[in-house]
Amino acid sequence: MASVAKDTVNAPHRKILIFMGLSLAALVESTQAQNPTIPDYQTREQPDGCLLAPSDYGPPPYSVFRDTEDYTYLRDPKKHDDPFDPIKYIPLTSDGEVYLSFGGEIRERWEYYSQPPFGQGQRDPNGYYLQRYMLHADLHVGQTFRLFTQFKSDLENDRTGGPRPSVDEDKANIQQMYLDTNFPPFDDGSFTLRLGRQELAYGIGRLIDPREGPNVRQSFDGVKGILHIDQWEVDGFATRLAETNTDRFDNPDPYTKFWGVYATRDLPFLPGGGVDLYYLGSRRNFAPYDSGVGTETRHTLGSRLHGKNGDFDYDVEGGYQFGTFGSGDISAWFIAEEVGWTFTQAYGEPHLAFKVDASSGDNNPNSPNLQTFSVLYPRGNYFTEPTPLGAQNIVNVHPELDWRPTKALTFTLTPNFYWRESTSDGLYNAGGFPEASGNYGNARYVGEETNLVSQWQINRHLTFTVSYDRFFAGNYAREIPGSASFNYVATWLTFKF
Repeated sequence: MASVAKDTVNAPHRKILIFMGLSLAALVESTQAQNPTIPDYQTREQPDGCLLAPSDYGPPPYSVFRDTEDYTYLRDPKKHDDPFDPIKYIPLTSDGEVYLSFGGEIRERWEYYSQPPFGQGQRDPNGYYLQRYMLHADLHVGQTFRLFTQFKSDLENDRTGGPRPSVDEDKANIQQMYLDTNFPPFDDGSFTLRLGRQELAYGIGRLIDPREGPNVRQSFDGVKGILHIDQWEVDGFATRLAETNTDRFDNPDPYTKFWGVYATRDLPFLPGGGVDLYYLGSRRNFAPYDSGVGTETRHTLGSRLHGKNGDFDYDVEGGYQFGTFGSGDISAWFIAEEVGWTFTQAYGEPHLAFKVDASSGDNNPNSPNLQTFSVLYPRGNYFTEPTPLGAQNIVNVHPELDWRPTKALTFTLTPNFYWRESTSDGLYNAGGFPEASGNYGNARYVGEETNLVSQWQINRHLTFTVSYDRFFAGNYAREIPGSASFNYVATWLTFKF
Protein backbone atom coordinates (compact mmCIF):
# COMPACT_ATOMS: atom_id res chain seq x y z
CA MET A 1 0.00 0.00 0.00
CA ALA A 2 2.83 2.43 0.82
CA SER A 3 4.37 1.78 -2.57
CA VAL A 4 1.08 2.38 -4.35
CA ALA A 5 0.50 5.62 -2.44
CA LYS A 6 3.98 6.83 -3.25
CA ASP A 7 3.47 6.10 -6.95
CA THR A 8 0.17 7.99 -6.89
CA VAL A 9 1.75 11.04 -5.28
CA ASN A 10 4.59 11.12 -7.79
CA ALA A 11 2.39 10.54 -10.84
CA PRO A 12 2.06 14.26 -11.74
CA HIS A 13 5.85 14.61 -11.63
CA ARG A 14 6.33 11.62 -13.90
CA LYS A 15 3.75 12.87 -16.42
CA ILE A 16 5.38 16.27 -16.59
CA LEU A 17 8.95 15.02 -16.82
CA ILE A 18 8.12 12.38 -19.42
CA PHE A 19 6.16 14.88 -21.53
CA MET A 20 8.87 17.54 -21.37
CA GLY A 21 11.63 15.04 -22.01
CA LEU A 22 9.93 13.59 -25.08
CA SER A 23 9.02 17.03 -26.39
CA LEU A 24 12.55 18.27 -25.91
CA ALA A 25 14.12 15.26 -27.62
CA ALA A 26 11.72 15.33 -30.56
CA LEU A 27 12.01 19.04 -31.19
CA VAL A 28 15.78 19.10 -30.86
CA GLU A 29 16.11 16.21 -33.29
CA SER A 30 13.73 17.76 -35.82
CA THR A 31 15.29 21.25 -35.81
CA GLN A 32 18.95 20.69 -35.07
CA ALA A 33 19.90 19.84 -38.61
CA GLN A 34 18.15 22.93 -39.95
CA ASN A 35 19.60 25.34 -37.41
CA PRO A 36 22.65 23.84 -35.67
CA THR A 37 23.91 27.15 -34.26
CA ILE A 38 22.40 30.40 -33.12
CA PRO A 39 23.71 33.54 -34.87
CA ASP A 40 25.11 36.34 -32.74
CA TYR A 41 22.21 38.68 -33.54
CA GLN A 42 19.78 36.33 -31.82
CA THR A 43 21.55 36.28 -28.48
CA ARG A 44 21.23 39.85 -27.17
CA GLU A 45 18.37 42.18 -26.32
CA GLN A 46 17.99 45.90 -26.70
CA PRO A 47 18.12 48.02 -23.49
CA ASP A 48 14.30 48.16 -23.35
CA GLY A 49 14.06 44.37 -23.52
CA CYS A 50 12.69 44.35 -27.09
CA LEU A 51 14.49 41.90 -29.30
CA LEU A 52 16.41 42.99 -32.38
CA ALA A 53 14.53 43.92 -35.53
CA PRO A 54 14.90 41.88 -38.74
CA SER A 55 17.59 42.83 -41.22
CA ASP A 56 19.03 41.66 -44.49
CA TYR A 57 21.00 38.83 -42.92
CA GLY A 58 18.12 36.74 -41.68
CA PRO A 59 15.04 36.29 -39.51
CA PRO A 60 14.44 38.14 -36.26
CA PRO A 61 14.48 36.34 -32.93
CA TYR A 62 11.00 35.83 -31.57
CA SER A 63 9.86 38.67 -29.35
CA VAL A 64 7.83 38.65 -26.16
CA PHE A 65 5.61 41.07 -28.09
CA ARG A 66 4.73 39.08 -31.18
CA ASP A 67 3.05 41.98 -32.97
CA THR A 68 6.41 43.80 -33.23
CA GLU A 69 7.94 41.15 -35.52
CA ASP A 70 8.50 42.06 -39.19
CA TYR A 71 8.81 39.36 -41.84
CA THR A 72 8.73 41.47 -45.00
CA TYR A 73 12.30 40.41 -45.74
CA LEU A 74 10.75 37.10 -46.91
CA ARG A 75 9.67 38.84 -50.10
CA ASP A 76 13.06 37.64 -51.30
CA PRO A 77 12.66 33.85 -51.93
CA LYS A 78 16.40 33.38 -51.38
CA LYS A 79 15.92 34.16 -47.69
CA HIS A 80 13.47 31.30 -47.07
CA ASP A 81 15.52 28.96 -44.89
CA ASP A 82 13.13 28.07 -42.04
CA PRO A 83 10.34 25.45 -42.22
CA PHE A 84 7.84 28.05 -40.93
CA ASP A 85 8.74 30.72 -43.50
CA PRO A 86 5.80 29.80 -45.81
CA ILE A 87 3.32 31.00 -43.14
CA LYS A 88 5.32 34.00 -41.94
CA TYR A 89 4.81 35.97 -45.14
CA ILE A 90 1.86 35.11 -47.42
CA PRO A 91 1.39 37.69 -50.21
CA LEU A 92 -2.26 38.22 -51.18
CA THR A 93 -1.58 40.59 -54.08
CA SER A 94 0.97 40.46 -56.87
CA ASP A 95 2.94 43.42 -55.50
CA GLY A 96 3.10 41.89 -52.02
CA GLU A 97 1.65 45.00 -50.36
CA VAL A 98 -1.26 43.01 -48.92
CA TYR A 99 -0.02 40.03 -46.92
CA LEU A 100 -0.73 37.71 -44.01
CA SER A 101 1.57 36.38 -41.33
CA PHE A 102 0.82 33.59 -38.84
CA GLY A 103 2.61 32.55 -35.66
CA GLY A 104 2.14 31.05 -32.27
CA GLU A 105 3.53 29.75 -29.01
CA ILE A 106 3.33 26.65 -26.85
CA ARG A 107 4.62 26.87 -23.28
CA GLU A 108 4.57 23.86 -20.94
CA ARG A 109 5.51 24.71 -17.36
CA TRP A 110 5.72 22.98 -13.99
CA GLU A 111 5.98 24.88 -10.68
CA TYR A 112 6.52 23.77 -7.09
CA TYR A 113 6.52 25.57 -3.71
CA SER A 114 7.69 23.70 -0.63
CA GLN A 115 5.51 26.05 1.46
CA PRO A 116 2.88 28.62 0.41
CA PRO A 117 4.56 32.07 0.51
CA PHE A 118 3.71 33.92 3.74
CA GLY A 119 1.19 31.27 4.71
CA GLN A 120 -1.17 32.23 1.88
CA GLY A 121 -2.94 29.20 0.38
CA GLN A 122 -2.60 25.45 0.81
CA ARG A 123 0.60 23.43 0.68
CA ASP A 124 0.99 21.68 -2.68
CA PRO A 125 3.30 18.66 -2.22
CA ASN A 126 3.42 17.68 -5.91
CA GLY A 127 3.54 21.02 -7.68
CA TYR A 128 1.24 21.91 -10.56
CA TYR A 129 1.27 22.09 -14.32
CA LEU A 130 0.60 25.22 -16.44
CA GLN A 131 0.02 25.25 -20.17
CA ARG A 132 -0.10 28.24 -22.52
CA TYR A 133 -1.19 28.01 -26.17
CA MET A 134 -1.27 31.09 -28.40
CA LEU A 135 -1.95 31.61 -32.11
CA HIS A 136 -1.89 34.90 -33.99
CA ALA A 137 -2.69 36.24 -37.46
CA ASP A 138 -1.35 39.55 -38.79
CA LEU A 139 -2.96 41.11 -41.88
CA HIS A 140 -1.34 44.13 -43.55
CA VAL A 141 -3.18 46.11 -46.22
CA GLY A 142 -0.52 48.28 -47.76
CA GLN A 143 0.79 50.99 -45.49
CA THR A 144 -2.70 52.04 -44.36
CA PHE A 145 -4.43 49.26 -42.43
CA ARG A 146 -3.40 46.40 -40.19
CA LEU A 147 -5.50 43.84 -38.32
CA PHE A 148 -3.73 41.84 -35.62
CA THR A 149 -5.53 38.98 -33.84
CA GLN A 150 -4.13 36.71 -31.14
CA PHE A 151 -6.00 33.82 -29.53
CA LYS A 152 -5.01 32.10 -26.30
CA SER A 153 -5.74 29.10 -24.13
CA ASP A 154 -4.20 29.01 -20.64
CA LEU A 155 -4.72 25.87 -18.57
CA GLU A 156 -3.82 24.67 -15.06
CA ASN A 157 -3.69 21.10 -13.75
CA ASP A 158 -3.07 19.45 -10.36
CA ARG A 159 -2.75 22.57 -8.21
CA THR A 160 -4.09 22.04 -4.69
CA GLY A 161 -6.92 24.51 -4.26
CA GLY A 162 -7.33 25.04 -8.01
CA PRO A 163 -6.02 27.84 -10.23
CA ARG A 164 -5.06 31.17 -8.70
CA PRO A 165 -7.41 33.99 -9.79
CA SER A 166 -6.44 35.94 -12.94
CA VAL A 167 -2.97 34.42 -13.45
CA ASP A 168 -3.28 30.62 -13.89
CA GLU A 169 -6.19 29.81 -16.18
CA ASP A 170 -8.18 31.35 -19.04
CA LYS A 171 -9.44 28.40 -21.05
CA ALA A 172 -10.14 30.00 -24.45
CA ASN A 173 -10.10 33.69 -25.21
CA ILE A 174 -8.83 36.58 -27.31
CA GLN A 175 -5.59 38.11 -26.08
CA GLN A 176 -5.42 40.81 -28.78
CA MET A 177 -7.64 41.97 -31.63
CA TYR A 178 -6.97 45.47 -32.87
CA LEU A 179 -7.13 47.52 -36.05
CA ASP A 180 -4.38 49.98 -36.93
CA THR A 181 -5.09 52.89 -39.26
CA ASN A 182 -1.99 54.72 -40.47
CA PHE A 183 -2.77 58.28 -41.51
CA PRO A 184 -0.78 59.98 -44.32
CA PRO A 185 2.65 61.01 -43.01
CA PHE A 186 3.42 64.69 -42.54
CA ASP A 187 6.62 66.68 -42.16
CA ASP A 188 8.83 64.94 -39.57
CA GLY A 189 6.00 62.76 -38.37
CA SER A 190 3.34 60.08 -38.65
CA PHE A 191 0.21 59.05 -36.75
CA THR A 192 -1.39 55.65 -36.13
CA LEU A 193 -4.79 55.06 -34.52
CA ARG A 194 -5.23 51.66 -32.81
CA LEU A 195 -8.70 50.40 -31.82
CA GLY A 196 -9.53 47.20 -29.96
CA ARG A 197 -8.00 44.74 -27.53
CA GLN A 198 -4.25 45.22 -27.19
CA GLU A 199 -1.28 44.68 -24.93
CA LEU A 200 0.35 47.73 -23.36
CA ALA A 201 4.08 47.75 -22.63
CA TYR A 202 6.23 50.71 -21.60
CA GLY A 203 9.74 51.08 -20.24
CA ILE A 204 10.93 47.81 -18.72
CA GLY A 205 7.51 46.93 -17.34
CA ARG A 206 7.72 48.48 -13.89
CA LEU A 207 4.21 49.97 -14.21
CA ILE A 208 2.76 48.69 -17.51
CA ASP A 209 3.48 45.29 -19.02
CA PRO A 210 1.65 42.31 -20.62
CA ARG A 211 2.81 40.20 -17.65
CA GLU A 212 4.83 37.50 -19.41
CA GLY A 213 5.87 35.51 -16.32
CA PRO A 214 2.47 34.18 -15.14
CA ASN A 215 0.51 31.75 -17.30
CA VAL A 216 -2.16 34.33 -18.24
CA ARG A 217 -0.96 37.54 -19.88
CA GLN A 218 -2.98 40.72 -19.46
CA SER A 219 -4.42 43.02 -22.13
CA PHE A 220 -6.66 46.08 -22.40
CA ASP A 221 -9.72 47.16 -24.42
CA GLY A 222 -9.70 50.66 -25.82
CA VAL A 223 -8.07 53.14 -28.13
CA LYS A 224 -4.46 54.26 -28.55
CA GLY A 225 -2.89 56.95 -30.70
CA ILE A 226 0.78 56.61 -31.69
CA LEU A 227 2.41 59.85 -32.79
CA HIS A 228 5.94 60.08 -34.21
CA ILE A 229 7.09 63.66 -34.47
CA ASP A 230 10.66 64.86 -34.86
CA GLN A 231 12.65 62.77 -32.32
CA TRP A 232 9.65 61.85 -30.15
CA GLU A 233 7.23 58.95 -29.98
CA VAL A 234 4.12 59.93 -28.02
CA ASP A 235 1.40 57.40 -27.14
CA GLY A 236 -1.96 58.38 -25.74
CA PHE A 237 -4.44 55.72 -24.64
CA ALA A 238 -7.80 55.27 -22.93
CA THR A 239 -8.66 51.70 -21.95
CA ARG A 240 -10.25 49.24 -19.57
CA LEU A 241 -8.55 46.12 -18.29
CA ALA A 242 -9.71 42.93 -20.03
CA GLU A 243 -11.10 40.70 -17.27
CA THR A 244 -9.82 37.14 -16.89
CA ASN A 245 -12.95 35.00 -17.01
CA THR A 246 -11.93 31.35 -16.92
CA ASP A 247 -15.03 29.89 -18.59
CA ARG A 248 -16.36 32.74 -20.73
CA PHE A 249 -15.28 35.61 -22.97
CA ASP A 250 -13.06 38.23 -21.33
CA ASN A 251 -15.14 41.42 -21.27
CA PRO A 252 -13.81 44.89 -20.40
CA ASP A 253 -13.69 45.25 -16.63
CA PRO A 254 -16.57 47.63 -15.76
CA TYR A 255 -14.89 48.59 -12.49
CA THR A 256 -11.58 49.86 -13.91
CA LYS A 257 -10.42 52.64 -16.21
CA PHE A 258 -6.84 53.20 -17.33
CA TRP A 259 -5.59 56.09 -19.43
CA GLY A 260 -2.41 58.02 -20.02
CA VAL A 261 0.24 59.67 -22.20
CA TYR A 262 3.71 58.15 -22.59
CA ALA A 263 6.49 59.95 -24.50
CA THR A 264 9.98 58.70 -25.37
CA ARG A 265 13.00 60.02 -27.25
CA ASP A 266 16.76 59.61 -27.53
CA LEU A 267 18.98 62.16 -25.82
CA PRO A 268 21.86 63.35 -28.03
CA PHE A 269 23.81 64.71 -25.05
CA LEU A 270 23.78 61.27 -23.35
CA PRO A 271 25.64 58.73 -25.53
CA GLY A 272 23.28 55.80 -26.07
CA GLY A 273 20.75 57.40 -23.74
CA GLY A 274 17.03 58.07 -23.82
CA VAL A 275 14.27 59.57 -21.71
CA ASP A 276 10.67 58.58 -20.98
CA LEU A 277 8.10 61.06 -19.64
CA TYR A 278 4.61 59.95 -18.69
CA TYR A 279 1.29 60.66 -17.05
CA LEU A 280 -0.91 57.66 -16.11
CA GLY A 281 -4.43 57.81 -14.75
CA SER A 282 -6.42 54.97 -13.23
CA ARG A 283 -9.77 54.48 -11.53
CA ARG A 284 -10.78 51.36 -9.63
CA ASN A 285 -14.10 50.92 -7.85
CA PHE A 286 -12.74 48.25 -5.51
CA ALA A 287 -9.07 49.04 -4.89
CA PRO A 288 -7.67 46.76 -2.14
CA TYR A 289 -5.06 47.86 0.39
CA ASP A 290 -4.08 46.76 3.86
CA SER A 291 -6.11 49.65 5.27
CA GLY A 292 -9.26 48.58 3.39
CA VAL A 293 -11.06 48.53 0.04
CA GLY A 294 -12.40 51.67 -1.59
CA THR A 295 -12.98 53.62 -4.78
CA GLU A 296 -9.72 55.03 -6.04
CA THR A 297 -8.78 57.66 -8.61
CA ARG A 298 -5.00 57.80 -8.94
CA HIS A 299 -2.70 59.91 -11.09
CA THR A 300 0.95 59.05 -11.72
CA LEU A 301 3.62 61.45 -12.99
CA GLY A 302 6.95 59.84 -13.77
CA SER A 303 10.13 59.84 -15.81
CA ARG A 304 12.83 57.39 -16.76
CA LEU A 305 16.45 57.82 -17.93
CA HIS A 306 18.11 54.83 -19.55
CA GLY A 307 20.94 53.95 -21.87
CA LYS A 308 24.14 52.13 -22.64
CA ASN A 309 27.56 53.60 -23.27
CA GLY A 310 30.23 51.04 -24.03
CA ASP A 311 30.24 48.43 -21.28
CA PHE A 312 28.22 50.63 -18.88
CA ASP A 313 24.40 50.63 -18.77
CA TYR A 314 21.87 52.36 -16.56
CA ASP A 315 18.13 52.66 -15.97
CA VAL A 316 16.68 55.09 -13.42
CA GLU A 317 12.96 55.70 -12.97
CA GLY A 318 10.81 57.51 -10.44
CA GLY A 319 7.34 58.88 -9.99
CA TYR A 320 4.79 60.53 -7.73
CA GLN A 321 1.14 59.54 -7.29
CA PHE A 322 -1.78 61.66 -6.11
CA GLY A 323 -5.56 61.43 -6.16
CA THR A 324 -8.35 60.19 -3.91
CA PHE A 325 -9.11 56.96 -2.06
CA GLY A 326 -12.59 56.86 -0.58
CA SER A 327 -12.90 60.07 1.44
CA GLY A 328 -9.13 60.50 1.75
CA ASP A 329 -6.27 61.76 -0.39
CA ILE A 330 -3.42 59.81 -2.02
CA SER A 331 0.23 60.84 -1.77
CA ALA A 332 2.72 58.14 -2.79
CA TRP A 333 6.07 57.74 -4.52
CA PHE A 334 8.50 55.23 -6.02
CA ILE A 335 12.07 55.16 -7.29
CA ALA A 336 14.03 52.41 -9.03
CA GLU A 337 17.56 52.26 -10.38
CA GLU A 338 19.74 49.77 -12.21
CA VAL A 339 23.39 50.31 -13.06
CA GLY A 340 25.47 47.62 -14.69
CA TRP A 341 28.76 46.76 -16.32
CA THR A 342 29.54 44.11 -18.93
CA PHE A 343 32.99 42.53 -18.67
CA THR A 344 33.43 42.09 -22.41
CA GLN A 345 36.99 40.77 -22.13
CA ALA A 346 36.03 37.97 -19.73
CA TYR A 347 34.81 34.53 -20.76
CA GLY A 348 31.07 34.56 -21.27
CA GLU A 349 30.90 38.37 -21.01
CA PRO A 350 29.46 38.45 -17.47
CA HIS A 351 27.18 41.38 -16.72
CA LEU A 352 27.03 42.63 -13.13
CA ALA A 353 24.22 44.97 -12.09
CA PHE A 354 23.20 46.67 -8.88
CA LYS A 355 19.49 47.40 -8.48
CA VAL A 356 17.45 49.22 -5.86
CA ASP A 357 13.66 49.63 -5.75
CA ALA A 358 11.76 51.61 -3.14
CA SER A 359 8.10 52.55 -2.88
CA SER A 360 6.01 54.19 -0.17
CA GLY A 361 3.65 52.47 2.24
CA ASP A 362 0.73 53.73 4.27
CA ASN A 363 1.67 55.70 7.38
CA ASN A 364 -1.56 55.21 9.34
CA PRO A 365 -4.20 52.56 8.50
CA ASN A 366 -6.73 54.42 10.68
CA SER A 367 -6.49 57.58 8.59
CA PRO A 368 -8.61 57.99 5.43
CA ASN A 369 -5.51 59.28 3.59
CA LEU A 370 -3.38 56.73 1.76
CA GLN A 371 0.38 56.70 1.13
CA THR A 372 0.69 53.20 -0.42
CA PHE A 373 2.19 53.31 -3.89
CA SER A 374 0.26 51.39 -6.59
CA VAL A 375 2.22 49.34 -9.12
CA LEU A 376 -0.70 49.61 -11.60
CA TYR A 377 -0.19 46.78 -14.16
CA PRO A 378 3.46 45.66 -13.82
CA ARG A 379 5.48 42.76 -15.22
CA GLY A 380 4.68 39.44 -13.56
CA ASN A 381 8.21 38.42 -12.58
CA TYR A 382 9.02 41.80 -11.06
CA PHE A 383 11.98 40.94 -8.83
CA THR A 384 12.48 37.22 -9.50
CA GLU A 385 10.72 34.43 -11.37
CA PRO A 386 8.34 33.51 -8.50
CA THR A 387 8.14 37.13 -7.20
CA PRO A 388 6.60 36.35 -3.80
CA LEU A 389 6.53 40.10 -3.08
CA GLY A 390 5.31 42.99 -5.18
CA ALA A 391 6.76 46.49 -5.40
CA GLN A 392 4.41 48.21 -2.92
CA ASN A 393 5.54 49.34 0.53
CA ILE A 394 8.92 47.80 -0.14
CA VAL A 395 12.61 48.60 -0.18
CA ASN A 396 14.47 46.06 -2.28
CA VAL A 397 18.19 45.73 -2.91
CA HIS A 398 19.22 43.15 -5.48
CA PRO A 399 22.53 42.71 -7.24
CA GLU A 400 22.34 40.55 -10.35
CA LEU A 401 24.91 38.53 -12.29
CA ASP A 402 24.24 37.35 -15.85
CA TRP A 403 26.72 34.99 -17.50
CA ARG A 404 26.57 33.54 -21.02
CA PRO A 405 29.23 30.82 -21.36
CA THR A 406 27.93 29.98 -24.86
CA LYS A 407 25.67 31.71 -27.36
CA ALA A 408 22.85 29.37 -26.34
CA LEU A 409 23.24 29.14 -22.56
CA THR A 410 22.57 31.85 -19.97
CA PHE A 411 22.76 31.83 -16.17
CA THR A 412 21.28 34.57 -13.98
CA LEU A 413 21.89 34.80 -10.23
CA THR A 414 19.85 37.32 -8.23
CA PRO A 415 20.03 37.74 -4.43
CA ASN A 416 17.22 39.96 -3.08
CA PHE A 417 16.88 41.70 0.27
CA TYR A 418 13.47 43.07 1.31
CA TRP A 419 12.38 45.61 3.92
CA ARG A 420 8.99 47.21 4.52
CA GLU A 421 9.14 50.93 3.75
CA SER A 422 6.44 51.59 6.37
CA THR A 423 5.93 49.27 9.34
CA SER A 424 2.32 50.46 9.53
CA ASP A 425 1.53 48.85 6.18
CA GLY A 426 1.58 45.20 5.13
CA LEU A 427 2.98 43.16 2.25
CA TYR A 428 1.54 43.03 -1.27
CA ASN A 429 1.84 40.45 -4.02
CA ALA A 430 3.07 41.07 -7.57
CA GLY A 431 -0.42 42.08 -8.69
CA GLY A 432 -0.74 44.71 -5.95
CA PHE A 433 -3.15 42.80 -3.70
CA PRO A 434 -2.61 42.63 0.09
CA GLU A 435 -0.68 39.52 1.09
CA ALA A 436 0.01 39.98 4.80
CA SER A 437 -1.31 42.59 7.20
CA GLY A 438 0.90 45.18 8.84
CA ASN A 439 -0.72 44.25 12.16
CA TYR A 440 1.33 41.07 12.44
CA GLY A 441 4.38 42.86 13.81
CA ASN A 442 6.61 45.90 13.92
CA ALA A 443 9.71 44.39 12.29
CA ARG A 444 10.92 46.06 9.10
CA TYR A 445 13.14 43.32 7.58
CA VAL A 446 11.04 40.85 5.56
CA GLY A 447 13.66 38.41 4.31
CA GLU A 448 16.24 37.41 1.72
CA GLU A 449 15.59 35.60 -1.53
CA THR A 450 18.09 34.00 -3.90
CA ASN A 451 17.00 33.13 -7.42
CA LEU A 452 18.99 31.18 -10.02
CA VAL A 453 17.71 30.89 -13.59
CA SER A 454 19.29 28.86 -16.37
CA GLN A 455 18.06 29.26 -19.94
CA TRP A 456 19.06 27.10 -22.91
CA GLN A 457 18.22 28.61 -26.31
CA ILE A 458 18.21 25.29 -28.13
CA ASN A 459 17.47 26.91 -31.46
CA ARG A 460 15.48 29.83 -32.79
CA HIS A 461 12.16 28.15 -31.98
CA LEU A 462 12.84 26.31 -28.75
CA THR A 463 13.87 27.49 -25.26
CA PHE A 464 14.25 25.41 -22.11
CA THR A 465 14.38 27.20 -18.73
CA VAL A 466 14.92 26.10 -15.13
CA SER A 467 14.47 28.37 -12.11
CA TYR A 468 15.35 27.66 -8.47
CA ASP A 469 14.48 30.05 -5.67
CA ARG A 470 15.04 30.03 -1.91
CA PHE A 471 13.30 32.53 0.35
CA PHE A 472 14.73 32.94 3.86
CA ALA A 473 12.11 34.38 6.23
CA GLY A 474 13.25 37.50 8.06
CA ASN A 475 11.96 39.00 11.30
CA TYR A 476 8.66 40.26 9.91
CA ALA A 477 7.96 37.18 7.75
CA ARG A 478 8.36 34.95 10.80
CA GLU A 479 5.68 36.97 12.63
CA ILE A 480 3.05 36.13 9.97
CA PRO A 481 0.93 33.10 10.98
CA GLY A 482 1.83 30.05 8.91
CA SER A 483 4.78 31.79 7.25
CA ALA A 484 8.17 30.11 6.89
CA SER A 485 11.17 29.90 4.59
CA PHE A 486 10.39 28.10 1.36
CA ASN A 487 11.86 26.69 -1.85
CA TYR A 488 10.52 27.25 -5.36
CA VAL A 489 11.33 25.24 -8.47
CA ALA A 490 10.00 25.81 -11.97
CA THR A 491 10.89 24.38 -15.34
CA TRP A 492 9.33 25.21 -18.67
CA LEU A 493 9.70 24.52 -22.36
CA THR A 494 8.69 27.22 -24.85
CA PHE A 495 8.18 26.67 -28.57
CA LYS A 496 7.53 29.65 -30.86
CA PHE A 497 6.88 29.81 -34.56
